[in-house]
Amino acid sequence: MIDNNYDLIIIGGGSGGISIAREATKLGKKVCIIEQSLIGGTCVNLGCIPKKIMWLASMVFNNCINASKYGIQINSYELNWTDLITSRQEYINGIHEHYCSQFQELGIMIINGSAKFFGNDSIKVNNQIYHGKDIVIATGSKPNIPNIIGKELGITSDDFFNLDKQPKDLIIVGGGYIGVELACILNYLGCKVTLVIRKDVILSSFDKETSLKLQENMERNNILIYKNTEVSSLNKDGEYIKVHLKGESQAIHASVVLWAVGRDPNLENLDLEKAKVSIDNKGFIKIDEYQKTSNANIYAVGDVTDRAALTPVAVKAGNYLARYLSKKEKFPFKLDNVPSVIFAHPPFASVGINEEQARQQGKSIEVYKNEFMSIGAKLEKSQIKSFIKLIVCKETGQVLGCHILGNGADEAIQGFSIAIDLGLTMDELKKSVPIHPTFAEELVLI
Repeated sequence: MIDNNYDLIIIGGGSGGISIAREATKLGKKVCIIEQSLIGGTCVNLGCIPKKIMWLASMVFNNCINASKYGIQINSYELNWTDLITSRQEYINGIHEHYCSQFQELGIMIINGSAKFFGNDSIKVNNQIYHGKDIVIATGSKPNIPNIIGKELGITSDDFFNLDKQPKDLIIVGGGYIGVELACILNYLGCKVTLVIRKDVILSSFDKETSLKLQENMERNNILIYKNTEVSSLNKDGEYIKVHLKGESQAIHASVVLWAVGRDPNLENLDLEKAKVSIDNKGFIKIDEYQKTSNANIYAVGDVTDRAALTPVAVKAGNYLARYLSKKEKFPFKLDNVPSVIFAHPPFASVGINEEQARQQGKSIEVYKNEFMSIGAKLEKSQIKSFIKLIVCKETGQVLGCHILGNGADEAIQGFSIAIDLGLTMDELKKSVPIHPTFAEELVLI
């Protein structure tokens, strides 16, 4: 007889769910993961990993364009979209194989199917009932699509990673993470890109001045940005899609329209009410400081909660929860100074509070900043500018936030994140010897 009883059932095989499963199994728990799609979730299949590969490809393509500025003659180069997608998928397949091998080695059961709560401690999948002493909801998020006429004519970021040919031109609706990254990537790959944003500056949750510097770079790279407007409707016009904007008399058009207007918690069809799991007014699962829901034996991690929707946050939360459930942690889960990177051109990295947050909190601050052009930008005559900004407590000299824009920012921010966590002051920063010539030296010389 099959034993359908587990110490821990995890609904969702993305980054958060996998981190819980691996850590909990190592701590002696009998664990199963229920996943209705591909293991690895959004990050591996439709997010971080394929996005980063496309970003790297766009960098290589742009390097080919600028090769002659460095005395390198390339007689012929072109983008083969099919070959790029094939290489990308081969890399992702390798991750899938690694996970499957690791799960088998650790004894983690994988159940493919759609999960529904059957009660406080039971899940129904494929007409089978599974019981768990504890259950974790880690089903991630799904793209939001605005409820307007013609919405079905647009694609989502999920759909983008399934395109079998390169779009020659496209309109991206949304100025957040996804919209900005895809706009920059496709622009560098030779597409004509238009971006439509609701506010006057992209990335509204980030430091506004640094976001504006990136936006100006995007416009220098010939990305057309419509600001302070929204899409009112779409309609088909031959091979193009017409996009009607509020406040604009003329419609704009492109062969592809991509919705990048946020993501929503993926909670449909779970029957949460049967497990008495509460959600908040934004649609997220309510959790306490230990990630426990309104049901004492059910927990939630990742994008279904109102924490930062970042893979490393979900992984940290998962590792913590596994240890908490195994009595290895007794303190509440807390994350301060979460670093983040926008893989734009150039990348924009951030950690700590921004200037707007500091002033809203009534902090007495000093702002250090520097705008400059890198060696590469000058050689390539690109007019793309780098920017560095530090938010510093006036009384103590402690660095409260770091916001950097430029090639290398995505790597430099990790070390700075550690330094800020350890209470770095400007006096200590000034004692460091810079590495010359680098982008990161500007952080020391600022």
